[in-house]
Amino acid sequence: MKIYFAVLLMLVTSLSSNLATAQEKSQPTRSGRERTGASIRGSVVLPERYAKALKVDELPAGLVEQVELPPPPLPENWAQMKPDEQNKWGAEFQESTAGKEFLTKRQELIAAAKSFEIRIEPNGDFVVYDVPPGIYGLQGRVDKEINSVFHAFEIFGKLTVAAKTDEIVAGKIEITVTPLWENGQPAPAMIAKTVDGAAFDLKALNGKNVLVLFWLLDSAPSVQFQNALLKDLEEIAPNRQIELVSACLETDAAKVKKFLEQNPVKGQVVLCGGWNDEIAQTFGLRSFPSLWLIGTDQKLKMTDFEFGVARGRS
Repeated sequence: MKIYFAVLLMLVTSLSSNLATAQEKSQPTRSGRERTGASIRGSVVLPERYAKALKVDELPAGLVEQVELPPPPLPENWAQMKPDEQNKWGAEFQESTAGKEFLTKRQELIAAAKSFEIRIEPNGDFVVYDVPPGIYGLQGRVDKEINSVFHAFEIFGKLTVAAKTDEIVAGKIEITVTPLWENGQPAPAMIAKTVDGAAFDLKALNGKNVLVLFWLLDSAPSVQFQNALLKDLEEIAPNRQIELVSACLETDAAKVKKFLEQNPVKGQVVLCGGWNDEIAQTFGLRSFPSLWLIGTDQKLKMTDFEFGVARGRS
């Protein structure tokens, strides 16, 4: 049943995005002949704090055409069907002649998509020649270990090449660096101020189980999520003492206090600055709400990624 559901999920996903990528590669330059498409120029920039960890020309990158895929022929009453009924339909469709033709056509469309390798120069510059009109995804990633923690170095984006376009200057594209935390590793450092101005250091909670929830100001869903989470914890493990740290990405204490008057939260409220501040960068925050469980030994017990997987399964 799980296999059928996975296949069905793949089909339904194409309804929402109708986009896919291909992995074919072709040469980025074609010297000695007339150009038949646009030239795309840009420069990859590495944040200064990671200058010793990576050389920009080590980053493998590519430009991949995004292909529009036809949606699967779901039944008209799909939304009213029970999960078991949806799984059954997906399994039958997968084995049917129509289903096999649909999946084959999908793979053919993906395989036919254009793809260009990007060779980044030591100074970060790159150029791709002869790119035909279309919508393309810029992508690239390499993982590097820094102080016993792997970090993902990535570039990503999307651009449209219109008909009769000669050149596109993408400008500077900054490499995004995300630490790939795993359970069992020491918790990232977190030194900040509480909403009342008191000093806060995560290490001071050594010996306690700590649940850190990062959220954004004016994010009522984050507050609702937090309160619902605590209620569930009290029901599931009423005797387990867990210290909640409600970490808001904001520096203006007055704004946070005003928000909390209408949207009260539990636990210590800590101000963690913005997206580009030290705490957000150290934890590698990319979405909200973001949950982190830290044990009595100050080691990670569950990362935000693991929480996400658990929420998806439940």
